[in-house]
Amino acid sequence: MDDNKKDTSTDLSEPRIVDGDAMVIVGLKRRYDDETSTQMSSQWQAFQAHIGNIDNQKGNVAFGVLCNSDDDGNIDYITGVEVSKYPEATKELVGIRIAAQTYAVFRHEGHVAEIGRTWKSIFADWLPEAEYKPVDAPQLERYGEDFDTETGTGNIEIWIPIG
Repeated sequence: MDDNKKDTSTDLSEPRIVDGDAMVIVGLKRRYDDETSTQMSSQWQAFQAHIGNIDNQKGNVAFGVLCNSDDDGNIDYITGVEVSKYPEATKELVGIRIAAQTYAVFRHEGHVAEIGRTWKSIFADWLPEAEYKPVDAPQLERYGEDFDTETGTGNIEIWIPIG
């Protein structure tokens, strides 16, 4: 093992398995690649003003939805909230329907800036050894009601669709 290589993974707790309900998420959507993915935090900053101001919003939980990936490493990222019904189209906000799905749910420990370590550990360490297989469906970051945007800490979970 090369001691000079920086470890970018983290220790994971065993996930809980959840049967998630269908939902509709409304928010801002942008497309990223490996180089531009560092700009996701600015997308969250832009979305903050919308939280609590979206018609039919359910609760105060925010979501990061990763979907529509391609073979070149590009992916759509939606910062959003759950709503009770699909909205009218707006110039700035989009809606996405997420089907009912079984998920492996991982708790992210620590600051939100370190979430990439948890993602890496899920895909590099947990999934290859798991009895479950990933399903081609949106992956979710769930920011609980106690998540503090000022400190970057609180309840953060990563929901991986499995079959």
